[in-house]
Amino acid sequence: MTHRAALPPWRETLAGVYPEGDTAVVRKTRGPASPRLACAARRGPSAPGRKPPSGGELSPNPRMSTSLQSITAHAQPQSTAPVTARAVVIALVLIAPVVHPVTMAEMWYHSAQPSSLSIFANVVMALMVLGLLNLGLRRLLPRWALSRGELLTIFALLSVAQGIAGRDTGQMLIGTHTHAYWFATPENKWLTLFGDYLPKDLMVSDPGALRRFYGGDSSLLRSGDLSLWLRPFGFWLVATMGMMWVSLCLVSLLRRRWIEQERLAFPLAQAPLIMTDEGTKLYVNPAFWWAFGLVSLFNTLRIIHYLYPAFPEVKNAYPIWLFEAGRPWNGVGAVWFQFRPHVISMAFYMPLDLSFSAWFFWAAANGQLLVRSSLGRLRVDRLNQQSVAAWIALIAVALWRARTMLGHYWRVAFPSGATGREASLSFAEAGEAFSARLAYLGLFGGIAFLTWFAVREGMSLPVALFFWVMYFVLILAATRIRAELGAPATELGGTLPAWMLTTVLGVERVGAQNLVTLMQFDWLSGPRPHPQQHAMEAYKLAHESGVKPRGLTWALLAAVAVGFCFVYWSSVTMFYHRGAEHNSFSGYVTYPQLSYHAPNSLGLAHLLQMPTGTNWGDIGQFAAGMAVTIILYALRQRFTSFPLHPIGFALGWSWTLFINWLSIFLGWLLKWGVLHYGGYRTYQKALPVFTGLLVGDFASGWGWNVLCQLLQIPIKGFP
Repeated sequence: MTHRAALPPWRETLAGVYPEGDTAVVRKTRGPASPRLACAARRGPSAPGRKPPSGGELSPNPRMSTSLQSITAHAQPQSTAPVTARAVVIALVLIAPVVHPVTMAEMWYHSAQPSSLSIFANVVMALMVLGLLNLGLRRLLPRWALSRGELLTIFALLSVAQGIAGRDTGQMLIGTHTHAYWFATPENKWLTLFGDYLPKDLMVSDPGALRRFYGGDSSLLRSGDLSLWLRPFGFWLVATMGMMWVSLCLVSLLRRRWIEQERLAFPLAQAPLIMTDEGTKLYVNPAFWWAFGLVSLFNTLRIIHYLYPAFPEVKNAYPIWLFEAGRPWNGVGAVWFQFRPHVISMAFYMPLDLSFSAWFFWAAANGQLLVRSSLGRLRVDRLNQQSVAAWIALIAVALWRARTMLGHYWRVAFPSGATGREASLSFAEAGEAFSARLAYLGLFGGIAFLTWFAVREGMSLPVALFFWVMYFVLILAATRIRAELGAPATELGGTLPAWMLTTVLGVERVGAQNLVTLMQFDWLSGPRPHPQQHAMEAYKLAHESGVKPRGLTWALLAAVAVGFCFVYWSSVTMFYHRGAEHNSFSGYVTYPQLSYHAPNSLGLAHLLQMPTGTNWGDIGQFAAGMAVTIILYALRQRFTSFPLHPIGFALGWSWTLFINWLSIFLGWLLKWGVLHYGGYRTYQKALPVFTGLLVGDFASGWGWNVLCQLLQIPIKGFP
C-alpha cells in the first residue's frame, strides 16, 4: 500500500474522506494552520466517543490489494454480541402502539406526516422513553437493563416497520384495491377504458363491500367481507416480503463497502447513537435538557394558539408568494422561510460540503426557474427529469467504485479451485449478514420472483423486468443519499418507472395493459420511508454497537412482515368503522385518483384517451441531469477542495429542500462556525445541544399530536 507524503502537523488540515476510485482516503490539503478542524468538518460526526482519524491515516484499498484474503482480512468483524431474543420480542410487541398513532394521524386526521421524514418522530420518542426507563433499571435491577446494542436493535426494527407502514408505502396500498370500481361513472368511462385490464387478484370489486368500506358504520368481521380482502392482502404480503428480501441482499453486498471502507457519514444514525451512548450521559446533561425544554416550549406555544386562537401566535413559517409578481418571479411560485428545529439538528449532523450543496442547489434550481420563466419556456416538471437522472448517475458511480469488491464477492460466492474455497471460508467467518452465495442467489432469485408476480398480474415480461430493476436502482440511490447526506426526507418528484417508459417509448408502445398494471404497483414507488434505507442504517448501528449483522437480518424481515400486516388490517378495519368517504383528507385513501384521472403527468385516463409518443424534450433533460452529475463527480475527483456534491444537485428540486432550505442553511452555518472558531472539541460539546433540539422537537410535537388524538381534538401540523 502506498501512502502520501506526510505534511508537517502545523500545515495539516483534515479535509475529509473522499472515495477515490475504489479507495477511501483521508485527504490533506495545504492551507492555514487549523489542527482543531477534524474529520467532522467534511465527513460528518463520527460515532460518539470515537476520536477523529489522525492526519496520516489511510483506509485499506481493495484495488491495491486484489487477493480475496486481503479483503476478508481487512474487514474482520468487530461485532461480538448476537441479536438477543428479548430485543426482538420487545420491538415486535411495540410495533402496534408505536405505529398506530401515525396511521391515524396520516390516514384519518391528517394532523401530521411523521412517516414522510427520514427519521421517525414516534420511533425517536420510543427510544427516549426506553432509554429513560433503562436508566432506572440500571440502578434498581441491573440484570434486567438493556444493553446499547439491544436499544439500537429495537430502534432499527421499529424504523423498518414504520417504513413499510408509512405514508408513501403501506398506507397508499389500500386505495388501489377499491378506487377504480367505486369512483367509476358513466361520465368518466373508467371501466370502459381500463376495467378489463385491472388485475382481479389485487382488487376488491364487490358492490356491497365497497359501500361498507366507503360508507362506514360497519365491521369487517361481522360483514362477512374478510375473505374479499384476504386475497389481495396475501398477494401483496408475499410481494412485499420478496421486495424486502431483495433489498436486504443488496444491503448485504454493499454494507461493508459503504460502512467500513468508504466510511460514509450516516448523519441520521448519530441521534440514536448519541441517545444510547453511556459515555455521553445524555440524559443527565443540562445542555440537552435546556435545548429540549426550549423547543418543547416553542411547540407548546404553537399548539396553544391553535387550540385558543386568541393566544398570540408563534410562527415558524413565513412563505413569500410570487405567483402574481409578474415574469420572471412568478416562475418561482413561492419561497418558504421555515424554522424547523429538528431539521437544523439534522443539518448539524451532515457533512459540511453536503449541507452546503443542498441549499446551494436549491438556490440554483430556483435560478433555473427564473431563467426559464424569463424565456417563456417554464416547465417545472423538467427539473424532475434532471433529478431522476442524477439519482441514477449517483448509484451508477457508487456501484462502479464498488466493482472490485463486488467482483471478489462473486468469486467467493462461486469459487473455483482450492484458493477460492479457502477465500469462501474466510468470507463466511467474516460475519456478514448473508454469505456471498446467498446474497447473489437471493438477489437474482428475488428479482425473478417479483418479475413473475408482475407478469402474472398483467405486465409483459420486458416491462416487468424493467420496472423492478429500475425500482431497486432508485431505492438503492435513496439509500446512498441517506447514508451520505441524511436529508430530512429523500424523495423524487413523482418520477416513476412508468413515467420513464412512457417518456422513452410512448403510451401506445407501452400498451394499456402494462399501464393499468403499473398503476397498481404505484404505492411501491415512493422512496421516502422505504425500509431498505433503514435496513442499511440498522447495519451501521449494529457495526457501531458490536451487534452481529446476521441475526439482525432475520429480525428486520420479521419487523417488515409485522408492520405490513398491522398497517393493512388496521387501515381496512378503521375505514369499515369510520367510512373512507368521511376521511378528513380523502386523498390518502383515494390516492389512486392521482394515477387514474390526473389531468397531466401519469393520469391513466388522460394517457389512454390522449396517448403521447416519445418525449424528446424530457429525454434531453434526463441526459443533461446525468451529464451534470458526472461532471460534478469528476470535479470532486480532480479538485480536493471542490465544495459542491452531486447529491445536492439530485435533491435540488424536491419538496424537502423547498420547505427546509433555510433550516439546512442555519444548521450548516452553525456547524461551520463551531468547527471554525471552536474546533472539534467544541463540536463534540455541541452535539448534546442539537440532539436536544431534535429529540425535543419530536417528543413535544408528536406528544401533543398523540394527546389530541386521545382527546379527539383535531390539530394540524407537525412538529
